[in-house]
Amino acid sequence: MGGTGFTAEERAAMKERARETRGTRRAGGKADPEKEVKARYSTLGFNDPARLDDGAMWPTAFAVTPDPTADDEALISALVRRAAG
Repeated sequence: MGGTGFTAEERAAMKERARETRGTRRAGGKADPEKEVKARYSTLGFNDPARLDDGAMWPTAFAVTPDPTADDEALISALVRRAAG
């Protein structure tokens, strides 16, 4: 990992997104449907002010699939309430 704090995979994704953005601008703002990103999941993340600390190590981001269960929704609600203080 370089001094940027991003993994090689994250840097590659950012470069790919920049290429897509440039291509969209050149096409007059029309997105190419075949180039649209199809993610398997969304990410729910928290910054350090959220104070979700739990020992020496804890997650700061969670992958959320398109169909969360009631238990998943309860966990998300609890995390947001805890983060909000």
